[in-house]
Amino acid sequence: MSEAGSKEEAAQAETNIQTFLQEVRTVLPGTQLLGAFLLTVPFQARYETLAPSERIVLFVTFIANLVALAAFLLPAVYHRVAAPMREKNKFVVLGTWVVLAGFVPLFVSTILTVHVLASMVFPDSSIPLVTSLVLGLLLFFGWAVVPMLRLHERIGARRSGLK
Repeated sequence: MSEAGSKEEAAQAETNIQTFLQEVRTVLPGTQLLGAFLLTVPFQARYETLAPSERIVLFVTFIANLVALAAFLLPAVYHRVAAPMREKNKFVVLGTWVVLAGFVPLFVSTILTVHVLASMVFPDSSIPLVTSLVLGLLLFFGWAVVPMLRLHERIGARRSGLK
């Protein structure tokens, strides 16, 4: 391999890392905000009105959020601790899998947060269950089904007349 090709590959690998880390940075604030909200709930006056089962759901929600936050932070921490990176593309692949795994507990914590809030607003109602199920389906569709079907490629193909 030529020296120019090697430099281009190294530059592309560095671009891949920076792009990946920037994408992870966009996920962090929402996860942190959800965690901060969950952290304040036990200190609210209405917390005392929660049933023991609702308190367990709230605790599981908080733990799921922390696991998601840890998964989203792991690539940045790993990048700092393992620097300098020699296998940059392998790091991006590993980091991508960790971040994708982090979306599972984020999915759980988001749905359970909605359920707890809806339970407080609409006690003794089916609204919390219905709202959580609808949100779960929307998130699953948007986070899993749409990307797996690669809808962006199908839209582009239709506009350009390709199939």
